[in-house]
Amino acid sequence: MQVRSFTRSAIVAGALSAALVAVSAFGALAQDAGTAKVRVLHASPDAPAVDVYADGAAVLTNVPFGVISDYLEVPAGDHHIQVFAAGADAMADTAVIDATLTFAADTMTTVAATNSVASIEAQVIADAPMPEAGKAHVRIVHLSADAPAVDIAPDGAEAIVADLAYPNATGYLALDPGSYDLEIRPAGAMDVAFDIDDVTLDAGTSYTVFAIGSLAGGTFTVLPAVDATVG
Repeated sequence: MQVRSFTRSAIVAGALSAALVAVSAFGALAQDAGTAKVRVLHASPDAPAVDVYADGAAVLTNVPFGVISDYLEVPAGDHHIQVFAAGADAMADTAVIDATLTFAADTMTTVAATNSVASIEAQVIADAPMPEAGKAHVRIVHLSADAPAVDIAPDGAEAIVADLAYPNATGYLALDPGSYDLEIRPAGAMDVAFDIDDVTLDAGTSYTVFAIGSLAGGTFTVLPAVDATVG
């Protein structure tokens, strides 16, 4: 397993690659029903880069595995979401994900493409960050389909997250800001499956850490993202 460090600069760098291109509209313009915020995560380890369409229009293009977009502001309501292999003809080719999703006004949502490409599926994750001054908030989401349930703990210490299984998410944990050394273990065991060094958590910031990739394929890793900050 690789060791990965994620400081705030790594989070910013990983949040949006230059491969992501967001268009100015997401379907129709916002109506009186209000708007919602939506971001997209490519977490299918053996899938090629993808294009994401909403209501027939490309909103993200050439998104590789392990990249999460910024939040896009969308009109509240139903949206037809399709995911294609990058460069596919949306009028002629078959989407690998094709679903109608409803986004309520004033909500935040992560839509993740997960599992192997043969079994690819969309995970719709409600984001509800509530950052507070003086604290860091952290949530963990297990999106590695072939990984067992896991515990997450400071190195050698008692677990702060226990028995987290695919494709579930924890609530947001309030922690003191600072640097943390964390490790991922099989649930109920002390063996270290994945070591995460130098986790720097800033006050007034809410984070999500996604466990993605494949154990069997050697691509298991963690991907952090900033959900919200105070102010």
